[in-house]
Amino acid sequence: MVIKNNEMQRHGEILGEGEAGKLFAIHGSMPAQNLLQTYSQWLCSMALCLLCFTRTQAQANLSGDWQGITKEDTGNGFSLVMHLEQRGDSLLGSMQEISQNDRSTYALKRIGGRLYGDSLQFTDLFIINENSEKNVLWCRKTSFGKLIRTGEAMRIEGSWMNEGEVFRKTRLRVYDGDGCRPGNFILYKIKIPDTVPKPDSPVVQKQLTPEEAMLKKVAARKSTVSQRIEVFSDSLTLLFYDNGEIDGDTITVIYNARVLFAHKGLTATPLLIKVPVAPGSENKLLMFADNEGSIPPNTALLIFYDGKEEHAVHLDADEGKNAVVIISEGKKK
Repeated sequence: MVIKNNEMQRHGEILGEGEAGKLFAIHGSMPAQNLLQTYSQWLCSMALCLLCFTRTQAQANLSGDWQGITKEDTGNGFSLVMHLEQRGDSLLGSMQEISQNDRSTYALKRIGGRLYGDSLQFTDLFIINENSEKNVLWCRKTSFGKLIRTGEAMRIEGSWMNEGEVFRKTRLRVYDGDGCRPGNFILYKIKIPDTVPKPDSPVVQKQLTPEEAMLKKVAARKSTVSQRIEVFSDSLTLLFYDNGEIDGDTITVIYNARVLFAHKGLTATPLLIKVPVAPGSENKLLMFADNEGSIPPNTALLIFYDGKEEHAVHLDADEGKNAVVIISEGKKK
């Protein structure tokens, strides 16, 4: 149960009056000097208790970085990366949820909440950025946790619920389905060591961003240059089609080490993206095969226009090879 601040204050005031009344009731027949001395001792003991309570509360500093996992009742799991800033009892920060089934699917949310002693509550405020398929709904979570301290180590364990609101991309809307099932979570505070850790000390691995994870997959495959093309435009609009029979090919396209789009299906309707042409250097366009469809390999037709000139490039990639097109600025005559 969460006790609101004003309820805690009212409860404290009533308790204080009761204790003082009890004190005077017990010692009402004492001489004034003894009564004053006893009352002074009582005030000192109360002040000492208050000081101890304040010092205990000050130790619970949640500001910093946290990592953990959450699981829905359905079994779906997400990795969590949280950054918190604590101001008194108020909490504000960000939470990144990364699908454990597909690490390119993620949402970065702004969160806000409050600390109640060793209990806390925080809620998703809005989505800062996300990457997902069109049919993905991000549940707006209200989380309730318990702070557990073991020495200097801290963790938060708890559960979350949804009250009928979801984010589609970054837009909040009411949802009357049952897809947002409750779940549990656990978060561990990351402690940055002051010295180099001993060989047997556990080292927290850096959490890769979805783009870094994608680029790591790309680097693990051989890249083959399909074509080199000189252009005279300062930007190009690229159109990707399935090259031949539509068989369920999906691709990720990377341009100059930046992911343009990920896990998009190739059909008769083109995938469109506009890119700048950096002058004086080679621009590397890479197609990564997420799968090979029902008819291997993964094949695509890339079309773009340089002024009035049309370029058509046939690309094929598989689970061991990326297809690359090198685009460079042409020398004007």
